[in-house]
Amino acid sequence: MVEDKDKSPDQADELRKLLDEVQQSANDEKESEQIKEETEPTYSREIDILNLPPRREVHGNNNSKARMTFNRPLFRLIIVLLLVIGFTAGLFYFYGDEILNILNQMN
Repeated sequence: MVEDKDKSPDQADELRKLLDEVQQSANDEKESEQIKEETEPTYSREIDILNLPPRREVHGNNNSKARMTFNRPLFRLIIVLLLVIGFTAGLFYFYGDEILNILNQMN
């Protein structure tokens, strides 16, 4: 009365196969990295930790901000008008013939 478990596929078999493939690829990557390390010299810059400049000197000179603020109403109006003119020019460029035909039919 012993059931044959070998005939029915085990759910974990696929996971075991995937895990083996992942481990094999990881081993292959480690071997390729070791070969690269042996053939290519690595260049690293040595930093003297005790001889670094103060943080204020390194980060204090970054005063440039990439912000656009529109404080003046006239300037804002000009920007909006330029955008509207650009939008209508684009529409006229793509749909100019159709717009002119519609306007001519209205007359």
